[in-house]
Amino acid sequence: MSSGIDPEILTIGMQMAYLRLKGGVVHFAEFAQYMVEKFGEGIKPYLKGMYDGARRLLEAEGFDTSTMTSIDDVTNFDVDHFNLPDNNSPQVQGGQ
Repeated sequence: MSSGIDPEILTIGMQMAYLRLKGGVVHFAEFAQYMVEKFGEGIKPYLKGMYDGARRLLEAEGFDTSTMTSIDDVTNFDVDHFNLPDNNSPQVQGGQ
């Protein structure tokens, strides 16, 4: 049975999410764009979980995550259409 994505890619993606967020990329839109560029469109269904997982790891380590995109904004973010050239949807900002 195949889930359609290599579990190793998910592991690497989660590690990359953690490192990107720890390094200062705090806005979900910027994070998502980077991940799609690195892994392709197939990563889109997993972006929110990776971002949330990385947020929780950072919180557990005592990092201030208040400037990250809010959980509600990430939940409402349209990962299927955000990086289309003619996209008119607003970019999500952190700390809202």
